[in-house]
Parts: sequence; C-alpha cells; structure tokens
Amino acid sequence: MACQQNEIKSGPLYVKYNAADGGSRAIEPCTGFWSSPDVWIEGGVDAGTARVGVPNTIKVRVRALPSLPGGASAVENVNVQVWVSDFTLGVGPNSGLPSAGGAVGLTGYIASISAGGSNVAGCGPWTPVQSDSQLNGGHVCIAANCHADPPDNGVQVPPNSFQAVDGSSKVCCDSHLAQRNIAVRQTDGNLRFNMFINNLDEQEPREFVVTMSPVRGALRFPVLERELLLTSPFIQRLPVRGHEVPRIDDRLRRELEPHEIRHLEARGPVRLGLAGERQEIALHRARTKAPFSLDSKFGEGPKIVGKIGPGKSIPLGLQIGFNKRDKKGTMRSFEIVQRTAAGQVVGGATIHAILA
Repeated sequence: MACQQNEIKSGPLYVKYNAADGGSRAIEPCTGFWSSPDVWIEGGVDAGTARVGVPNTIKVRVRALPSLPGGASAVENVNVQVWVSDFTLGVGPNSGLPSAGGAVGLTGYIASISAGGSNVAGCGPWTPVQSDSQLNGGHVCIAANCHADPPDNGVQVPPNSFQAVDGSSKVCCDSHLAQRNIAVRQTDGNLRFNMFINNLDEQEPREFVVTMSPVRGALRFPVLERELLLTSPFIQRLPVRGHEVPRIDDRLRRELEPHEIRHLEARGPVRLGLAGERQEIALHRARTKAPFSLDSKFGEGPKIVGKIGPGKSIPLGLQIGFNKRDKKGTMRSFEIVQRTAAGQVVGGATIHAILA
C-alpha cells in the first residue's frame, strides 16, 4: 500500500524502524519495519521475549530531529501509546490483547526531548497470560505511537485505527509510529497452539475425525516453510559462503509480506536462541520421544472425533512437549489432518516446533 501524501510525516519526533533510520518517511518499499530497535520489553526473558505471568514494561525510545520547526530547542509533553497485538487481525488498537489493555493499550510520558536528542518512556506493566503464549505460537507484535505539543505534528491514535491495511502499515508513512515483533513464552517447556475445526457445510451437521501424527524422515522444507520459519524471533539466517540465498517471486512476496518474509538456507546454519547469543546451531530432527496431544470439547489425544453444527467452528488445542535430553535446534514436526467420517481430507496443517 503506497502512502497518501497527507499521511507522510517525517518528524519532528520519530521512533527508529531500523538502526540507520534518521526519521525520513515514507519507507519504500514498505518492508522491514517490524523490528524497531527503539521498542523493547523489560522484565521478561529478554528484550524481545515476554514470559507468562511476569510483569513486563514496554520501553519506547522517542527521538527529536536535530532541526525543529520555528527554531524550537525541544519538544515538550511527549505522550506514548503502545498496543500488544494479534498480527493476524492487523497491528494496532483493533487487535490489542486484553492482557495489555485491549484497544486502549498502555501509555507512557516524557516531559521533554531536546533537539537532536532522545528519551525513553516506560509503558505498562503488561503481564502476559497463558492464552497470549498460545496465540500464533506466541508470536505477537507491539505497535507504538508518540505525539507531543507543537511544534510536533503527531496525533493521538484512537481505538479504531493504526492497523495493517492491504499487507502494509502506516508505520511506513509516519515517523511517529513503530512496530516490534516479540514472543511470549510459557514457563513449563511445552508449546501450546490454538487452531479451529470448521464445518463449511451451511446446511447439515458433519462428523469429523482430526488426527495428529509426527513427521518422520529427513529435515526438508518446501520454499514457503523455509520462509515462514523466520517469523520466529528466535531464528535468524546466517550467510553461508558459496550458497545462493533463495528468492521468491516479488508478486508472491507482496501477498505474504504480513508474515514478515525473510530467507532461510535449506542446509545452512542458523542462529538459534535468545537475543544477544552468538551460538550457531543446525536444525535437526528429534531423536527422542516426547508427548503430543490434541485437545477439544470432544476429548484429548492424538485422534479426536466429533460432530460440528452447520457452518460452525470449534477451538482445537495442540500441545507439543520436548524431551529433557533434547538440545537446542531440536525440531519436532507434526501433521494435523481433518477428515470427514468417510475419510475425505478437508483440511490440515504442518506444525514445526523448534527448541530454542
């Protein structure tokens, strides 16, 4: 989505979208804006990982341009708004998590920022709940906005705006806005993930069989699975000498941009672990057994059977455990398949769980 001329704001205040950002907007192409170094959390595991049940403060560093309108020496009364969002519904107030204030979000305040200077606002506390760690595998996004007294021209964001539109974001248009993708981690070492079972028949109830089974064999990924692995904040591709980084069609890239398309070498090493670690670990299939299960109103286990009403959906929980002997880089993969009572496949997914 291209920015409209009236949407473009380059200061006087800005929050960096990358390390080299000096406040100029629009960002073109509108990509790479989701890892702001000026937005982070304190109180959890690290700057990009929150822990369930532990209070976190969301920090936002706000900067002022060196030359302010009218020769002003500082910007006064800087207000900061943040939302922790479910990115599948857009990033901003409309998708704000209830644990972080919902559409209202959290706020912070900075009394003054001198021209060319910066200051940090603390917003919160935010205490993640269990369901936050189950949402999209614990992958959520922080949206931030800042505004102040004149000469600043930022505005307060109401609860019904600042969400992703057409695979892009207002972050690319306005320097007062920023985004950082983070993870929410549980404390018990298990991965929980929520999906839905759907009956697309609008006229009749249908009985379905859903199974969960481990994927065996070599560690191989189709192109899109390699791409989507890097939506995890725990994984970064490392350059591999002599190897060409795979690229995907630009048209497909635009369609998939909300999932933060980046690249992973099929056989190259990855950097796996918490922020700041430099250990390089190759992904490998699990060589040990560990528990896994489906969970729904029809029961628990690797296979569930139940009848769903016309046009209805029911939640389906997945739980994947790791063995205490597993090492970093251990990967467990599962096929989730939904069939009719007659055995016809009507849906499913492949889940890759990586021990970070």
